Amino acid sequence: MKRNIISFLSVGTALILLIPHCLMSQDIKNNTKPVSQNKISNSAHNWINGGIGVCSFGLSSGANFSHQSGKKVISVRATYNEELNIFGPSPSEKAWDVGVMYGRITKSKYGFASISAGLGLVGGVKRGRYLDDDYQGRYGWFAIVIDRYEKIDFLTLGIPAEIQAFWTPFSKLGIGVTLYGNLNPEKSFAGLLVSIQIGDLR
Repeated sequence: MKRNIISFLSVGTALILLIPHCLMSQDIKNNTKPVSQNKISNSAHNWINGGIGVCSFGLSSGANFSHQSGKKVISVRATYNEELNIFGPSPSEKAWDVGVMYGRITKSKYGFASISAGLGLVGGVKRGRYLDDDYQGRYGWFAIVIDRYEKIDFLTLGIPAEIQAFWTPFSKLGIGVTLYGNLNPEKSFAGLLVSIQIGDLR
């Protein structure tokens, strides 16, 4: 297990270090613009956003605090993801993450887009081996039987990543979407949040 985690983190660190190089072309394009067009991007801004959405195995919610300085953005993110599971199997699978990310941002007066990745903790519940079925009762013509599995709690390191795209028609309020994911040895996941943004946006 230790060897797998070390290999996983080595690959993840390499991917994180590649992000600035992937966005270098965007910086070159921006540097060719007049200074007046770059004033918005070169100042520092702070904001929080939170939203709800769907993930690769159910429903999700998340919050993010970001600090932008020039073309760089540093974020602290937390998400909670849970399987939409009404009639089993049991237990429902869940995953949460908390992470710190570094990325790059391109910004205009009425919106921005950013891409970030980093390192964080991931925890939750996943199903293990099958145990038995549990009869819950009869509802009309239907008998409710829930398959029960071994409950496995996990806590591990993961690589959070996200892409944000927000429309900011007001100086303190914006709306947008966050495409996020977490790569980890236990239960990787991805999701999409529709979020409200509050902060110093211009």
